[in-house]
Amino acid sequence: MPIEHPRLVLDEGWLEGLQVNSIEPAAESENPRDGKLVLSYGGLDAGDRLKIWLQFQVDPTNPGRRPHGLQLDDETRTLVRIDRELTVLQ
Repeated sequence: MPIEHPRLVLDEGWLEGLQVNSIEPAAESENPRDGKLVLSYGGLDAGDRLKIWLQFQVDPTNPGRRPHGLQLDDETRTLVRIDRELTVLQ
């Protein structure tokens, strides 16, 4: 089954107290959705593989826990979601 409009949706914790150094391959577009970052890519056919590399730098003056989940959408329909939490130590 193809994914016509793949969107990687990163919870707000991915950007809270973190600096984005690079995202490769670059998304076709980056947009906010309810405080989350949505990275949009071109369509995928069955068997296609899209590997995305994210490089961040932690701001050590912002310790604590934050949501670090992500989901894969086909436009706005959620296909899969992974819930995680990130802990930043001081």
